[in-house]
Amino acid sequence: MRIIQAIAGRNEGGAERFFTRLAIALGEIDSIEQMILMRPHERWISQIEDAGLPVSNCKFGGIFDFRSRHLFKEKLDNFRPDIVVNWMSRATKYCPSGKWKKVARLGGYYPLKYYRGCDALIGNTMGICDYLISSGVPHQNVFHIPNFAETSAPKKKRDEQLPSLNKPRTVLAVGRLHKNKGFDTLLHAIKSLPELKLVLAGSGPEEDRLKRMAVELGLSNRVDFLGWVDDPTSLFQSVDLFVCPSRVEPLGNVILEAWVNRCPIVSSRSAGGLELIEDEVQGLLFDIEDADGLVRQISRILDDDQLSNAMTTAGYEKYEENFSKSAVLEKYLTFFREIIA
Repeated sequence: MRIIQAIAGRNEGGAERFFTRLAIALGEIDSIEQMILMRPHERWISQIEDAGLPVSNCKFGGIFDFRSRHLFKEKLDNFRPDIVVNWMSRATKYCPSGKWKKVARLGGYYPLKYYRGCDALIGNTMGICDYLISSGVPHQNVFHIPNFAETSAPKKKRDEQLPSLNKPRTVLAVGRLHKNKGFDTLLHAIKSLPELKLVLAGSGPEEDRLKRMAVELGLSNRVDFLGWVDDPTSLFQSVDLFVCPSRVEPLGNVILEAWVNRCPIVSSRSAGGLELIEDEVQGLLFDIEDADGLVRQISRILDDDQLSNAMTTAGYEKYEENFSKSAVLEKYLTFFREIIA
């Protein structure tokens, strides 16, 4: 089968990272011939080209970007795909209808005006799928296919690791530095936990404000701003705890990455946290923007190795069953066959 995947996207972001991950994984399947259409972001293009996949650059600009519309149509006419998978609204808007099946993949609760004319919509959470159906999309046109995270060597349980004398316990947070991610709540929590160090991997519009806040809270020596990290696997494997403090988080790829790397998790009760994590089973939950509640949950998980190990085991098992690379690729293959048929 012949597939074009198209994304506008940013130079940094979780959706873009998973797009790249999925494109490379599908490229390893003999029955799929694939072309990628995306903005000229070298970070993602280099990874895709290294995997041997053809990539075409498309600006995906504003309403008067007629060149991108022409380029998209030209690539479709020449490649003659069976399916076009458009990621989010911008690529979907530029994709014309034709003999191919027009599909949109949604990672958020986006306005449906952008998705008229699609033959099918993919939601990466059940919550998004429920939203689509309740908004009037026929249920037979809605498909739930989650994300997968990168696999890695199993991390040892905390009680099996060699102790590091005088080394502070370390909390990790990963993501775009945006108000939706709630990193300001995490900084306030770290202020109340003087024995901890925070590693924050990400970049974005809130970076300067968060750095100023860290100084104002007296955390300059306990917070490391790493900038964007393409592959945070080693970070998940080297810290004591991962925290996802988001105000808005439809799924949370980072939760899956923590699970696969056997890193204990504390997450806010965002949509993604609530859908993925059963409280006290695969992680601990706290109310959005509740810094005091976050402090209590961080303390619980760091003070109780038995609880921490039980939750990391349960999280890894849930990942293997529902969010592994093989499980998610099989869902995509089933979807492709069904929509072509």
